[in-house]
Amino acid sequence: MIENILIVGQLPPPVHGSNVMTQLIFDSLINIGCEVSIVQKTFSRNQKEVGQISARKILKIPVIFYQLLGALQRKHPDVCVYFISIGLSSLIVDLLFLLLLRLFKTHVVIYVHGKGFKQYQGNISGYVLNLIFSKLLGALILGDRLSSDLLWTIPKSHMFILPNAIPDKSDVLFTEPKINQKQVRVLYLSNLTPTKGALEFLKMASIVTKKFPETRFILGGPKREEDFYKKLLDFIAHEDLGNCVVLPGGLYGSDKEGVFLESDIFVFPTKRDAFPLVTLEAMKYGIPVISSNEGSIPEIVIDGITGFIVSPEDTEEMARKVIALIKNPKLRKELGAAGRKRYEDNYTITAYERNLKAAINYFSQIRENK
Repeated sequence: MIENILIVGQLPPPVHGSNVMTQLIFDSLINIGCEVSIVQKTFSRNQKEVGQISARKILKIPVIFYQLLGALQRKHPDVCVYFISIGLSSLIVDLLFLLLLRLFKTHVVIYVHGKGFKQYQGNISGYVLNLIFSKLLGALILGDRLSSDLLWTIPKSHMFILPNAIPDKSDVLFTEPKINQKQVRVLYLSNLTPTKGALEFLKMASIVTKKFPETRFILGGPKREEDFYKKLLDFIAHEDLGNCVVLPGGLYGSDKEGVFLESDIFVFPTKRDAFPLVTLEAMKYGIPVISSNEGSIPEIVIDGITGFIVSPEDTEEMARKVIALIKNPKLRKELGAAGRKRYEDNYTITAYERNLKAAINYFSQIRENK
């Protein structure tokens, strides 16, 4: 049985999906009775540094390497849960650390928090990746739709689906889905970047306001690229959306809770996410979700039951779905309540720890059969 587990990943800060889930799995493993240690793969100190190469980051590589070496010598873990990167430069560093784990004959389960490995299939990077991944104990993936990204290098029998989860504060905040009869509020909440669909949200808003000018749109999230942010402002001005679109910036803590409590519809037309936590947050607050057919989102948001799935580029269809919910408060309430129920059943911390126990048992059996 797997009991002594080493995690290689980064705890917050900065706060983003992968780091939040590193914290969650660390805490959850302790809660279910495992002995847990962690080597922090900390290269970025804030959001601006994420994805950027710098001399400071390069100098951190040998430091983390020796921290990992020391942990392996002291802890002798049964298994290492390794938060794997997908970008090429970060992945090269990961392969170095994975080689060290292989030298120590440590069983490794990679935790895959995104998608994009298929891009390496058939080239030299994919060849090296396959050599390393072929020796893994397996992979934790976020949803069944994401298995195809790894099937060329890891058999599906060595993958286990461990969906993301977020804490529930429903005893204080959640009563039942609200129904605003006069002024419906439509929320977007994520980084204001092209891949997250911020501009598509505004294009949808432009269509909707022609029929329902009293609707209010909240484009929440921090700006990441000055040029793109200016493009958003220019679009708002050109389409005369200044009276119906609010840009509150990044929202955290009680401010974020407040905006969810005041919103009626959540729209997230992302073009690249694998399993966005923000969709779970909307469902937690009983808000119907309109999102993309990207990654595992169609496994989270059940089309026609808890919200709607659309192509992120199809702003006309997106607008039609928003209009349908504006016109039908009863449907908003039904979809929101179904989303809340789905969250309670599948995406709470209790559900996550239940799934994590099952994952440990699953990989324990694979290890025994090796």
